[in-house]
Amino acid sequence: MKTMIKVITFYWLIIFIVTGCTKNDSYYWSDYTEGYVVGSFKCKLEQHKNRSTPVGYCILLVNNTDSSRMMNFYTFDKLNKVIDYHKGPPNYDEYTGGPVFIAGRKYKIGFRYRYVSENEKKRFNCGPVFAFGPQFPWEDYREIKLKDIKKIEK
Repeated sequence: MKTMIKVITFYWLIIFIVTGCTKNDSYYWSDYTEGYVVGSFKCKLEQHKNRSTPVGYCILLVNNTDSSRMMNFYTFDKLNKVIDYHKGPPNYDEYTGGPVFIAGRKYKIGFRYRYVSENEKKRFNCGPVFAFGPQFPWEDYREIKLKDIKKIEK
């Protein structure tokens, strides 16, 4: 019986060590990188239909190699202390349910980032959409948190 308890304890210890040591990218900050703020949006929170999200910003990394992507990820961190970008309506693209993108790459920033965990993630809905075409693929992009944010002058 004692041997069986030791084996079970050892088994659970191994499982705890293996699962506890797996990398979760929600807790690791990236190296310092650079990107452009290429758009913004403000949508409705799914849990609170009468409340809106904070302003969300779309970021495209400087070293982005996928030319089909308009952005790499989005954040709800306040960038208005770093850049003077969001000027008000429109809140989102009414034809796709996606962000409102700006022409050119005017707002370059340097930062470190990490992906948000499922608990931190904001659940939102940008609608109604007034077109029958494809909607913006929000599921293709991940929400991030930023720190060490600096405006980079061109």
